[in-house]
Amino acid sequence: MVISQRPARVDKNVISQCNTQIIMRVTNPNDLKALSKGLEGMTGELEEEIKRLPPGVAMLVSNEIERPITVNVRPRKSRHGGVSTQIVIRDEEVAEAASRRASVRHERGSPTPAAALEPRPGGEKKAGRLLQKVFGPRRA
Repeated sequence: MVISQRPARVDKNVISQCNTQIIMRVTNPNDLKALSKGLEGMTGELEEEIKRLPPGVAMLVSNEIERPITVNVRPRKSRHGGVSTQIVIRDEEVAEAASRRASVRHERGSPTPAAALEPRPGGEKKAGRLLQKVFGPRRA
């Protein structure tokens, strides 16, 4: 089994040895050229069809079937594993965490430094501007 998002980077001998290929939408001309070299009977019409495949639809090409067929690929049932971590903690969250720590200290009888209750001035602004430049405006 060979899986690639860039067929042009896979050796042509490997592609030609794959008896069955499941091809989802490919628009890169180099990738299309690599597929057509590895597939017998690849026509310009089939290339155009591969370019226009919608999400969730694949082209099944095999030596075992007479002509290529389109198949629907079901949505995954497993949980998505690529969860992003939060890079910037908002000043309100910092103040809230500091307030919780202060109340715990108060219950224990420890003195609470005043600085622990105040959010850092401009702490989020610097990081926020950089992130906004990279990722665009923050969504609510």
